[in-house]
Amino acid sequence: MTLDANLNADIFRNVILNNIHHSNKNVLHDILEINDDNTVLLCANDKTSRFQNSLLSLYKSPDDLTAQNVFTVLREEVTTSAAAFINNKLIFVAEDSGTVKLCTTDTYDGKHDKLKTVAKNAAHQDVVNSVVKLANSTNCVTAGNDLEIKIWETNYIEDRFTGVHSYYPAHRDFITGLTVNKTEENIFGSCSNDCTSFLWDLRKSTPASGLFKSDYGLKCITWQPDSTVIAFGDCDGTILLVDSRCPGAAFKTIYGFSAEIQNLEFCPTNPKLLAACADDTIVKVINIEKDNPNCTIYEENVHSSLVRSLAWNRDSCTLYSCGYDNKICTHNIETV
Repeated sequence: MTLDANLNADIFRNVILNNIHHSNKNVLHDILEINDDNTVLLCANDKTSRFQNSLLSLYKSPDDLTAQNVFTVLREEVTTSAAAFINNKLIFVAEDSGTVKLCTTDTYDGKHDKLKTVAKNAAHQDVVNSVVKLANSTNCVTAGNDLEIKIWETNYIEDRFTGVHSYYPAHRDFITGLTVNKTEENIFGSCSNDCTSFLWDLRKSTPASGLFKSDYGLKCITWQPDSTVIAFGDCDGTILLVDSRCPGAAFKTIYGFSAEIQNLEFCPTNPKLLAACADDTIVKVINIEKDNPNCTIYEENVHSSLVRSLAWNRDSCTLYSCGYDNKICTHNIETV
C-alpha cells in the first residue's frame, strides 16, 4: 500500500516514524533551564518538518553547555512546551499535546545516568505553557491553553506523580505563565492572555485572589527571590512590577521592547537584576531599583533569530540565552 502523507498525517507519523533516521537539522532551541546545582536542560523542538519531535539535552554545567559537551540526550516524538527541575535527578516535562511526564537520570536497566521517561499522564486537553516546582517541595504546578491549573504530587522514590488539585477554569483565556514564591511552598502566581493575574494560596478553600489586571494580554510572570515583587511581561512589550502585598496596580512600568515579552528571569545571586527577551533578537538586563530610562544596564543583539529562553548561572551574574538561531549566548553582566 502506498501512503500519501498529505491524506493522513497521523498514519504517516505513526508508520513512517519508526523507520526513519532522525536528523537534528530541523530542531530549534526553545527552552533553557538551569537547576540549583547548575545542571542545564536544553530543549530543542522540530517546528518545520512533519515529525515535530523534541530533543532534551542535559549538561552537567553551564560551561559544558557553551562547549556543547552534552551529558545525555532524550529524543521524544512530540514537541516539548515547558520543563522544570524537581531535584538533581528528576525533571518534570510538558508537551504540546497536553501530556506531562517525569524524566530521570537515575540508574535503570544497568545503564547509568541515561535520561529516561519513567511516568506519563495525558493531563491537559491542550498545550501546556508552564511548569513550576513549588518551594521546599517536590510538588509541581502545570497550566496551559485548556484554562486549567493542575497541582501534582511527585514521588521521587517511586518515580511517579499524582494529580492532587485541579482548578478549571482558572482563567478566561490561555494561561501563559506560572511563578512560585521560593519561600512559601503553598503559594504561586499565574497570568493569562485574558489580561489578569492571580495569586494562589493552596491552604485556602478559595485559593485564588486577584493580583493585577493589565491593558494587554500577559505573556510571562516571575517572582523576585526573597521578595514580594512580581514581574510581568505583556504582549505590548511592556514589563510591569507589582508588589503582591499591594495588589491591583503596578508600581513600576518599563517600556523595553516593541514586541511581546517572551521570558523574564531574576538573577538568583543579585535579585535586583531582571533579564528579559521578547519576540525579537535582543537580550536586556534591567536593574529594577534604578529609575527609567536608565534602568536598562545591559542590551545585546547577538542572536540572528528570535530569542526564546533565558537562564542565570546559579553562582554568578552570568546569563545564558538560546533562540531559533540555535546559538547559546553568554552574557557577563557587570553590576555597578
